[in-house]
Amino acid sequence: MTKARTLADFNTTAIPAAVITGLSSGGTNAPAFDVKLSSNQDIGDASSATVAFNSESIDTDTAFNSSTYRFTPQTAGNYFITFTLYAYPSTTAATDLGKVQASIRKNGSGISAVCDDYGGNDIAQGCVTTSAVVALNGSTDYIDFEAEIDVNSGTGMVSHNSRVSGYKLA
Repeated sequence: MTKARTLADFNTTAIPAAVITGLSSGGTNAPAFDVKLSSNQDIGDASSATVAFNSESIDTDTAFNSSTYRFTPQTAGNYFITFTLYAYPSTTAATDLGKVQASIRKNGSGISAVCDDYGGNDIAQGCVTTSAVVALNGSTDYIDFEAEIDVNSGTGMVSHNSRVSGYKLA
């Protein structure tokens, strides 16, 4: 029969002090941001557009530009970025939404995307979330966000509940 081990059974003095110190002082998670839309945004049917995130909840280092809708940190490092897109058709039809796609872009090129295609079983509204860990150089790299919405008639609508956030990994 094996004896159950307790914490006292392990030699914790064998852990180097540098390892313990490194674990407890990892730095800060800044720059950090959290933004959303101040109102709904129309997007043409079967086309994509940069989402006009212009209402900041958090922007620790003034790294999110609410005019260009870009996050441009001035601190190099790896960043965790997440984008949640809520979408629906602009028409009053209850089930007109055919596809919703959210993309995170670095310097204008897609790095992470998620798509819900309802395959002819259109719905009233959709929600998708995509996330990425991305290295940014701290001077010229930027992140922005793109939405694509397909509807049967009219235009697509990005809901004001859509949101993006991100922070530097310590």
